[in-house]
Amino acid sequence: MSRQWSGKTLADHRADNRAWVRTVLAGALADDETPQPDDTRRYTFELAKPEDPDVDSLAVRLMRAISERRRWHTELEHARNTASPTDPAHLTLAA
Repeated sequence: MSRQWSGKTLADHRADNRAWVRTVLAGALADDETPQPDDTRRYTFELAKPEDPDVDSLAVRLMRAISERRRWHTELEHARNTASPTDPAHLTLAA
């Protein structure tokens, strides 16, 4: 469907999204003012360490990701089964 509007494939859209996220994370879209140390509107990011108290264990994070993926799959199957035959959502996706 997206090619009808933009001429881009799904892979093109994904690449555009990845490029945009990388640009934002690199700070290229930040406004021109230089952040001051006492500026509370700015954030700093650092990688979480395994010993951080708010970081779940790898096993918990993996099980949560698997559970979320299964939920998405179940919701997709439900949507496909309830869609009408003329609805584009009823079509199977290429693997």
